[in-house]
Amino acid sequence: MTAARWNLRSKESRSNGLCPGRCGGFTLPLAIVILAVMENIALVIFTMVKAERVESFRRYTKCQAELNIESGLDFAFARIQSASQPWRTEGLQYNSPDSSVSFSLSHVQNGVYSKLQVFSNDSAVSTVARPGFRQPALPALTFISSKATLAISRDASVKGGIAIAEGNVNYSTHYRMMANRNSYYDTAYTDIKPAISDSLKFFPELSRNQFDSLYKKDLCEFDAKDVLPQELSCRNVIVQGDALCDKCSIRANKVRIRGNAIFKGADIRAISISATGNADVSGVLFARDSIFVDLDRTQEHPLRIALQGRKSGPAEYTGRMDIERISAKNILLLFIGDNWEETLHGIPIRISEKCDLTGLVVSIGSLDLRGHIRGSVITRNLVFEEDGTLWRNFLRETNIERDSTIDILLPDILHLGGTATYEKM
Repeated sequence: MTAARWNLRSKESRSNGLCPGRCGGFTLPLAIVILAVMENIALVIFTMVKAERVESFRRYTKCQAELNIESGLDFAFARIQSASQPWRTEGLQYNSPDSSVSFSLSHVQNGVYSKLQVFSNDSAVSTVARPGFRQPALPALTFISSKATLAISRDASVKGGIAIAEGNVNYSTHYRMMANRNSYYDTAYTDIKPAISDSLKFFPELSRNQFDSLYKKDLCEFDAKDVLPQELSCRNVIVQGDALCDKCSIRANKVRIRGNAIFKGADIRAISISATGNADVSGVLFARDSIFVDLDRTQEHPLRIALQGRKSGPAEYTGRMDIERISAKNILLLFIGDNWEETLHGIPIRISEKCDLTGLVVSIGSLDLRGHIRGSVITRNLVFEEDGTLWRNFLRETNIERDSTIDILLPDILHLGGTATYEKM
């Protein structure tokens, strides 16, 4: 009886529609929730797909820009390497037939080095480089004059070979320049004249006009904790105290660096430059007429010092690099030798016995060389003055050790062979 009554009530409940009413009140919110969840999931999926497509396009654009830049660099260095003289262009545009590579570039003189800018035409990506040639594998001491000879005197030594075109190398027997027991050289190469004469090219006319400037200010002086502006054009510049130049560019007639001044990656171009005291200097120092260096502090970072020089009369020459004292771990000393001739008087580069250099010394003219050099020396001939006497073709108070691991970029206005490459600026 109880079971029958229960079944009857269940039938009555179903017939009265109690379940559909209750179920309907629960199903609608559930459906709304499910739709909202599905909408959120769809939105998330759409956002992920969109983000992935944006990221894919960004990666494609970046890769395409890198391809354009690398193609532009390869194109430029192929032209630099194959050209018989330094290659320059104000503006060049390139588009491949299938539009897979598109770039524009400019290559102009910028001081002693040149400046290469490559732009990707498909984006705002660009790069700035300093092109040049890596030093070829030459001996410790190389003469580029066919008239050069060498006498090793006093306690001079050369380890790593001497390349001399037609002359000879011997130990001095001159009573005032007598070789002693510490005098030493290991090897003399006398069969390299064709290699040197065929590869040696220099183009000082490209850097000749890099000093023409008009100055609105006559004197700019920085002291204490002053920070130099990124671009400075002034007739006379004095930097002293603890003043800081952080990748600054200076154009002047005279630049004087002294005290504890710090120059990080500087680009200095002036008629005359001097650096003295406890200054810390790195970057490029390029002067037309004179450079004087007398630094107490060891220079840890790459330093490039170049002198243009110029003929100022029928037999007169203006241009002097006087390196009185410096200890440097990565240095280039370069005399470009604008209109230099062997018959001219004067000694363009003097390196004193108080110098300890690791790097490369290149002089298209004469060289008064002493001190300690690790790396290599390339010069026309050796000359020095002592007690009113001009001595030629003697090496004294000098120790040269060849170091083939030193990698210094030579500007492309001076070509001694090697491979065209670049440094990022």
